[in-house]
Amino acid sequence: MSGAEGAAILGLLRQSPPADPAALQAALSRIERETLARAHAARRQAVLAALPRLANDARDAVAGNPAGSRVLVEFYDVRCPYCRAMAPTIETMLAADPALRLVLKEWPILGPVSDVAARALLAARLRGRYFPLRARLMAGPAPQNAAAVMAAVAAVGFDAAAFDRAMADPAITAQLDATRALAGDLGLIGTPSFVAGGEVLAGAVGEAELRDALAGS
Repeated sequence: MSGAEGAAILGLLRQSPPADPAALQAALSRIERETLARAHAARRQAVLAALPRLANDARDAVAGNPAGSRVLVEFYDVRCPYCRAMAPTIETMLAADPALRLVLKEWPILGPVSDVAARALLAARLRGRYFPLRARLMAGPAPQNAAAVMAAVAAVGFDAAAFDRAMADPAITAQLDATRALAGDLGLIGTPSFVAGGEVLAGAVGEAELRDALAGS
């Protein structure tokens, strides 16, 4: 809370006789609403400032309509159970909305195996096989080790040894670093995180909530 808000609360607490508890609760509730409103406004400003990096980074994979007027950005980790649970919802939305553009940002936050999977996906994108590899990695149980990731790489037609070298490309490291920095600028704390219509939605949110946010695009 601001200094003025804190002073107001202290004033109520120091009253003799003590302040009416209802008045104190009302003051606390008002401060909470105002604090949340300020945080929401600040987050929205951060999203607007970051729009070029969010929606127009040519390094990101894009699903749906590449020129769609409604843009949904997803920060995800292929091993995140909530990201995996959301995948059918996102597919349904893409199938139902020809104006929807989905921007996918690899944000590997669940350890070294997630980093290997993210690097594999980005290397596959450079070779035109991002979505076949993503489908393989998102099907069934999440990969538990690097060998499982590389098995998926081989299954979509890549030579695992050569691909291992491709995954170490400094450009891929730079892209992952840029995504981490962007997530930090937006105050994201976990996956999946979605950005739509200037709003940030965290976690396994419902389709209706995503559509409401996209309506503000």
